[in-house]
Amino acid sequence: MLQAMRSGAKSPVMKFFLLFLAGGFALWGIGDGTTGLIGGSDKAVSAGDVAISPRRVALEFERARRNFMPNSSAEEALQRGLLNEVTGALSRDVLLLAESNELGLTVTRAMQREAIRNESSFQDELGQFSEGRFIQVLARAGLSEADYLQRVDSSLIRDQLIGAVAAGARFEAATSRVVAAFDLEKRKVRLTSFAVTPEKIATPDAEAINAFFAENKTTYRAPDMRSARIAIVSAEMIAKNLTIADADITAAYDQRLDEFAIPETRDIRQMVFDDAANAKTAIDRLTRGEAFIAVAKDMLNWAPSDTAIDGASRDTLDIALAEAAFTADIGTPVGPIESPFGHHVLVVEEIAAGGTPALDDIRAKIIDKLR
Repeated sequence: MLQAMRSGAKSPVMKFFLLFLAGGFALWGIGDGTTGLIGGSDKAVSAGDVAISPRRVALEFERARRNFMPNSSAEEALQRGLLNEVTGALSRDVLLLAESNELGLTVTRAMQREAIRNESSFQDELGQFSEGRFIQVLARAGLSEADYLQRVDSSLIRDQLIGAVAAGARFEAATSRVVAAFDLEKRKVRLTSFAVTPEKIATPDAEAINAFFAENKTTYRAPDMRSARIAIVSAEMIAKNLTIADADITAAYDQRLDEFAIPETRDIRQMVFDDAANAKTAIDRLTRGEAFIAVAKDMLNWAPSDTAIDGASRDTLDIALAEAAFTADIGTPVGPIESPFGHHVLVVEEIAAGGTPALDDIRAKIIDKLR
């Protein structure tokens, strides 16, 4: 969003909207993005009845750092202004959401579904929406379906507000004439070339050469040259020679069990229909013993790869899908289950149990983090 505003700031409509946005900050009394992080408040950014916690800002900062500055530490990202960018973007989202609440704007499931189906990142080679690709893209970005749907809602509400402002923008005749005159201005240019004929220039004498040299000595000055040796000491070089006490390793393991926990995952096959009737037909055919891949091919013209969701965990699925998938037995058809994408029919093919690894299995990883 921030880049879009920067790119569009040259247009008169966008300038008008930015003035409207600035006035909105004053109207709503939007909170300072730093006070919540430093002063211990439970609101890092707030406007009207909408607020974002310091924890949300920290999570968005870390997600942005991993995606856009993967080779930078948190301290380096802070120095390069990433926190300001993240806080600014969140502040604009809060302001727009507060304004939408005041105006009573809503986002329907149909609007969500249309926006997701039209997102090119989630489409296969034929331009069709792929559930598997959708989950893979979100997993790479570190987003759950709930997080992404919240972003879709913010984007759709923002489009409603900006579209309304842009559509209603009007300019007086004097401004329109100046802008039109600038954009439509045309000029005629005549280019004349002159041949260079050095043979017609007399050879300069010694006095002229000396005078020219005196005026242009710096042009002929040779640069200073130096040889040097540079030694670089990095944090990694120092870290690998540090010794971590066993007590510190054990304490870190106990304090961060949640971080090292391995979630249960399931390999799932699914079909997604636009209406519940077709989904029920698919369930009936599966219950009668037909193969899942054969039904998907017949009813949706899906290839086996289109039905596969491998290694799915609870937090990567829609809440309703997760509940169904993680309570189902292997091989038992489940559905129809409604989500923003349609009516789902699924079968669990394999279950990989989760758990917490033993200390010895992740000792090296803990030592690296402590160093």
